[in-house]
Amino acid sequence: MIDSLIKKNIPSTEDSFKYYYNTDKNNYGVNSITSEIIAIFKGTEMVSEVEDSNQCILVTDKTNFYSNAGGQISDIGVISNQDLTFKVENVSSYHGYVFHHGLLTKGKLTCNSIVNMDVEKEHRLSCSQNHTATHIMNSVLRKLLPYAAQRSSHVCPSYLKFSFSAKAQLTDEELEKIETLVNQTIQKKLCVLRKEFSFEELLIQPNAVLLRGEEYPEVVSVIFIGELDCNEAVSIEPCCGTHVHNTADIESFVLIPSKSQDATLENSNVSLDVHLDLLKQIKATLKECHIKTDAPLRDLKEFETLFERYEDEIK
Repeated sequence: MIDSLIKKNIPSTEDSFKYYYNTDKNNYGVNSITSEIIAIFKGTEMVSEVEDSNQCILVTDKTNFYSNAGGQISDIGVISNQDLTFKVENVSSYHGYVFHHGLLTKGKLTCNSIVNMDVEKEHRLSCSQNHTATHIMNSVLRKLLPYAAQRSSHVCPSYLKFSFSAKAQLTDEELEKIETLVNQTIQKKLCVLRKEFSFEELLIQPNAVLLRGEEYPEVVSVIFIGELDCNEAVSIEPCCGTHVHNTADIESFVLIPSKSQDATLENSNVSLDVHLDLLKQIKATLKECHIKTDAPLRDLKEFETLFERYEDEIK
């Protein structure tokens, strides 16, 4: 696909719009933009048009959709105009081109069509909450366990998974301390800021956390939590992912040790799961149980179902 785009001199996708939010308290939305379809693929074959009810891949001249990167899964949403509706199910990027994978549910796709790009806001907000929580947890771990080093992370709407190397599995007391400190940071209502550095500038920034073995571009987007100051910020990490604007927008944090931890004492691979989505649902159900005194049995069953799902998630 890349070769086809280059041979036709199709320009790369402008995707900086993925970082443009509109906010009202904790109600985040990604600004809708108008874009032009500049390439269509069925499989790996470039085509000029696609009929209704077909899976295909779209390339547009600009996009506000976040593509899979940095451990964070992509946005989902809708690309449409008055004649067509395309459901975006996944987004990837290669060599500067952003590929929107999905299903045409209405109309016909043709190159050069002008379309509206609408990101599903709840999916994006949940990913952003979890990604910012990942940075806070990494900062807390580095303070409590100086020997710990991040290995990987996975950020999706319902949970985040954070894996790091350590000399031993964490104790219950250490887990409780991490959870407490992360929640304290969330409650401080700290600003979350983004600033670009050249890679050479980044290397000399004090307290910036770089992943060992990671390849960074010439211009690096860096996330600061707290202050835009390398000596004052709670966390400073290079990151292309999406984030909330304030730690308070994460709301709450629950830590769950993975059952698949490597038990070797010299270099354990520790995985921690955070289920913000389940926590929100449990809190909402508890609130309803408190209010709906006329239907306690139904609410209790609903609460029990949530906990059963919670147990399934962490097995």
